[in-house]
Parts: sequence; C-alpha cells; structure tokens
Amino acid sequence: MRTLTIENTEQLNKSLTNGKTSSVTVDISRAKSRRVRLSRPLVNLALDGALLLVFIALGIVSVILQFVFPPGVAARGWMLWSLNHARWSSLQFAILCVLALGIAIHVMLHWTWVCGVIVRQILRKCDLPDDGIRTLCGVGLLIALLLTGAFVTGAAVLSIEMPVSAVPEDELPMKEN
Repeated sequence: MRTLTIENTEQLNKSLTNGKTSSVTVDISRAKSRRVRLSRPLVNLALDGALLLVFIALGIVSVILQFVFPPGVAARGWMLWSLNHARWSSLQFAILCVLALGIAIHVMLHWTWVCGVIVRQILRKCDLPDDGIRTLCGVGLLIALLLTGAFVTGAAVLSIEMPVSAVPEDELPMKEN
C-alpha cells in the first residue's frame, strides 16, 4: 500500500486513474485549508470603514439632538421615531463610546508606527524602543487618559450647582435682615 499526501481533489483523481495505485490512504493533516486569512491591511480597512459608519451615525444623532428637538426642558414630551430627547441623548452617548473603543483599537493596531514617529520625528533618535517598552508606554498612556477622564468627571460632579428654584424653601439658608 502506498501513502500519498493529497492537496486537492484533482490530485486524488489523477492518483486513482494512473493505474499504479490500487488503494489510497489520504493524509489530510497537511492539506492546505481554504480559510480566508485576514491580512493586516484588510483588518485596517474594515476597522476604518466601521469607524466611518459610527462617526456618520454620531453626526446624524447629534444633528437631530441639536436642530430637530427644541432646546432644554422645552423638549419634554417630544418624540421622534418613538424615542424622546433622553433616549436620543443616551443613543448619542452609546455611539460615542463605540467610537472611542474603535479609535482605541485603531491606535493599538498602529502603536508601533506611532512610537516610530514620536521617536524618530519628534525626539530625533535613531533606535526604536523594544516591544516591551512600547507596550508599557501604551498601557501608561491609556491609564493616564482614563485617570484624566475620571478626574475631570469627579471635578464636575463636585462642582455642579443646583438651581435655586429646585431647592425646597425650607432648605434654603435663612436671610438675615
């Protein structure tokens, strides 16, 4: 018995019809698969296309909130396509979060290039840092951005002022005459 490695069906038919092989053992472990391999440019194209669509959606929702609904509390009770102003605002924030995640992934995929431009063009050095240093810089930058966002949000929460008309009269400070 002869063992052949068959790459495709044409090769199998040829082996069986040449008359020299009476029985065939097919080893498919090394056969090439027909899986589509995503190359880096295809991944970048797909991500950039998705980011463009998310950006367009964010623009549309923002225009609807800014120009279709009346401003402020006057929008109470108004509906567009079964969504009120609060739901449209929530949708806008959700789309913004998806866009931010996509941008973060985009920067991560191009991080080696970003580091190269910073080191060679801005710092005017010849040698690029190794992968470990680049990864630490990326994680450090991400942590710094998240902490900055948390700090600004915390400062806003601590600094916001309630309008006087929203405070019940019995809680207002007493005025001295």
